[in-house]
Amino acid sequence: MRLLAHLVHEFAQQHPGGRATNIAVRIGQVLAAMFGIYGLFSGNIFMIIIAFFIFNGATQEGRLVQLRTQLRGYTVRQAFGQQVGVLSANDTLQRALTMRVGGLQTDFPVVHNGYYVGFLSDGALMTTVQNSGPDILVRDVMSQVAPVALLDDLADVQERMSTEGLQ
Repeated sequence: MRLLAHLVHEFAQQHPGGRATNIAVRIGQVLAAMFGIYGLFSGNIFMIIIAFFIFNGATQEGRLVQLRTQLRGYTVRQAFGQQVGVLSANDTLQRALTMRVGGLQTDFPVVHNGYYVGFLSDGALMTTVQNSGPDILVRDVMSQVAPVALLDDLADVQERMSTEGLQ
């Protein structure tokens, strides 16, 4: 077993960029298909069920690695793009209203000191303005998220979100 782990580690070192995982995914899918065929011909329904879960697990892992490979090299700031209006946590809701009226955007990411810290939804904006007026600070109304540096790599952020169960 240690030899297999060593071989997988060495292969992954020689084939970066998810290629090693893609090969492992294909091997897992082929083995799962073989288990499924065996289960089908032997009448073993449990083998078919196990094969189904192995195949789906391998497919999901392949998709995850593909996503991370595509995200690698892009920052959070780049994901916002040039056309996305961004609010500061210290802005008032009046600024959000001005940005909302001046463009097509109704929901806004919120930044503070180089970190993405929250999100101001249109519903929260309009409800708070109606109830309390436009002089309330964005930080008091926004939905908070785990802070993410604007220069962080998107693949790292996606992995952190996945690990921590965030959306």
